[in-house]
Amino acid sequence: MTRNVFANRGITAPVTALILLLAPARALPEEPGRIRMKFVGANQSAKLMPRDDAPASSVYLRMDDRDPATEDGPVAPVAWYRGVYPGIDLVCFADDYNVEYCFVVSSGGDTSLIRFSFDESATLTSGHAGSIVVRAGGSQVVQDAPRVRIVDEDGERETRGRSTIHGKTTLKLDIRDATDRAKYNGTQMNVVPGGGQPGGPRHDYHVSKHETTNDQFLRFLNDAQANLKGPRGGNMFFDKHGNVWINPEMKRGRDELFTIAASQLVYDGTKPEGERYSHRRPDERDDPFADHPVGGVSWFGAVKYANWLTLLSGRGIAERCYTEGTNVLDWTPTTATNWSEGRFSEAERQLWLSSRGFRLAMVNGDAPAVTTNFYNEFYKAAAWHYSTNTVYGFGRSMFSKIDANALTNAGQESLGSTPVGYYDGETFLGTVRTRGNENIYGLFDMSGNAEEWVTDFARAGSPLMRMTVGGSFREPLQPVYTCAPRPPWATDSGAGFRVFTAWMPKQTVYIHILYSFYSGDVEPAPEDVIPDEEVRLETPPEEGGGEQPEPEPGGLDVTPPAISYKKPGGEEEELPPIPKEDKPPVLHPVPISPIEP
Repeated sequence: MTRNVFANRGITAPVTALILLLAPARALPEEPGRIRMKFVGANQSAKLMPRDDAPASSVYLRMDDRDPATEDGPVAPVAWYRGVYPGIDLVCFADDYNVEYCFVVSSGGDTSLIRFSFDESATLTSGHAGSIVVRAGGSQVVQDAPRVRIVDEDGERETRGRSTIHGKTTLKLDIRDATDRAKYNGTQMNVVPGGGQPGGPRHDYHVSKHETTNDQFLRFLNDAQANLKGPRGGNMFFDKHGNVWINPEMKRGRDELFTIAASQLVYDGTKPEGERYSHRRPDERDDPFADHPVGGVSWFGAVKYANWLTLLSGRGIAERCYTEGTNVLDWTPTTATNWSEGRFSEAERQLWLSSRGFRLAMVNGDAPAVTTNFYNEFYKAAAWHYSTNTVYGFGRSMFSKIDANALTNAGQESLGSTPVGYYDGETFLGTVRTRGNENIYGLFDMSGNAEEWVTDFARAGSPLMRMTVGGSFREPLQPVYTCAPRPPWATDSGAGFRVFTAWMPKQTVYIHILYSFYSGDVEPAPEDVIPDEEVRLETPPEEGGGEQPEPEPGGLDVTPPAISYKKPGGEEEELPPIPKEDKPPVLHPVPISPIEP
């Protein structure tokens, strides 16, 4: 059992030296024998909280078992940071030889945002039992496979996690999904915490990570048609071509809910109800458009889907966020009393936030431009980037063809939609790599691909006009405060939607990651040799060709160093050659030498 190195000394210096989470990368000079790690995309302004109130305990590190007073309990946390990523806190622990990070993920926290980046001089390889070995300058750090614990309304359980190597020096977490997404029709809901943006929403809310896809909307249509006598299919009228209407008269320019010709779906009326919709397959491929954003959906269609998803998730009829009917003005937010006059008051919006159902975003302003206000949920989710608003929904204020699916100039021909999340920094447009489109909340395509319906009127006092935001693949990209007026029955091929909600069930995920510091130049003790049968070697994925352009300079350096390790004395040593046999390299722990601030 190792001794708690911080038990009898002041805490400030070790925290500054060992877990420099929030300092800019340039704050530490380059020195031999140093391994540095950054949390990619982390919040540089994460708040340091009182460590005695930390929401997690160490699962790896124990107090000195030779001291009866400690009773061999877990070591005390050395730091607790609130909001390192949206909905994710970080609690840090350390002893003589190890650092343990515990990410505390609340409902809607996206674990895929947690990424680690090491210096370019470091070499990353897969070790045994899901570990990652980092080598640099004669030093080695081993990251154990993550231990994951989930606490929710169903109790407590453990799940599997691992780290995967991306590129040469980046690690991403791969945590088995802690939520039953089938309950939400495959939708992942990410949290947007309230506050932060001056004048912006003060309430927490959840946003679907991706725009609603053809595959998700297909399941909705089939289920609704099979349940026409119940609330899941109520107020939907299907014609022989597969178009859907809100009124049995099926009057064009008034009653459209979904137009199949503007979508990538097909309809076969000879099949049983519940099986008539399927994916279009132009060249016999398996569902090539399944993951593209759905098109051909009116505002009524987006609202009906939100109500259907509320019921599918088991939230009940009373939790639906919209009323329904056979007339245009029957479709309203449940708390709106003057919707027919084109009004949705602040008090009604505030009451609406207590609804637990799914819905579209609020904007609360008049097109063509709506910026910050207490109810502009889309603008905050698309523009706010920790300390400033950006022009586009991917966290930058410059745009090129590798950033999002939109026209780069008015004369360019549209290439059609792309799969949701396609611009992820790893896939390619021809020979050029895309640039990451995911913003700080883990949301993709907030700019481009499909324009998205929101709840609000295009302007106050105009009950027969709604608005879309975000822009589509059919037009040049616009700033995220730009809104386009649309009648609620419009079914454009480039118009889709994503769902929002003010409530998700309470859940906490604890992800424990242990880092151990080693020297590779000592002969192993017999008990330290790892049996051959425990060895599992994995080949890290290779990067494709093409040069990755650098992102435009932003306002903040949000990739702070997380581990700072320096060999005692700072001397450089060469690593021994890696054995070619199947046995993994043998490592011996070396004590951490804190660097004085």
